[in-house]
Amino acid sequence: MDKRFFGVRPYPESHESYQGYFLRLAWLNGLPHLKSLFETIGMVRTSERNIGRWDTAHLEVVCEKLADFLNRSPAQVYEPFTYMCASSFVYDQTRMIQDIRLNYPRVCPLCMAVGGYIHQYWGLAVTAHCQQHHCMLLDHCPRCTKPLSWKSALFEGCDHCQMTWAEYSPPRAHPRHLNSWSHPS
Repeated sequence: MDKRFFGVRPYPESHESYQGYFLRLAWLNGLPHLKSLFETIGMVRTSERNIGRWDTAHLEVVCEKLADFLNRSPAQVYEPFTYMCASSFVYDQTRMIQDIRLNYPRVCPLCMAVGGYIHQYWGLAVTAHCQQHHCMLLDHCPRCTKPLSWKSALFEGCDHCQMTWAEYSPPRAHPRHLNSWSHPS
């Protein structure tokens, strides 16, 4: 059996979310969405539904399958994402709000306009703005107001109205909100 590899095999960026990395990998290899990436690696029944709340076991299985297509060991693929999956910071069954991870994408339009990636902290309910640009994170298109989705077009802009991130100038977060919560380094 011939080994098949993705033509473009980037490594995760520092603090990149696993959802964002999988989507960036799909985008760079011409796949339209996460479902097509999962189908390509032989995980037909895996969907993007609840992707933000995968447990470590589910993520390990996906990373193991993905490793073959990246010509890496499963541990090399899985290791950058262990903190956000296994941390009691994001999930704690003893809290009133047990899980602070979101199931939908949120982005900083300024980061995305310069070829950015989806930061792992943007997927947490307690994060409202980009630490670098001090603008509010978006979970919907500011032009057509449709929700953002886990499609490869997210790296360029809205897949509904084709607005690009470079066209949008976001308002800055109020200074009072910038210091209200700081993510761990």
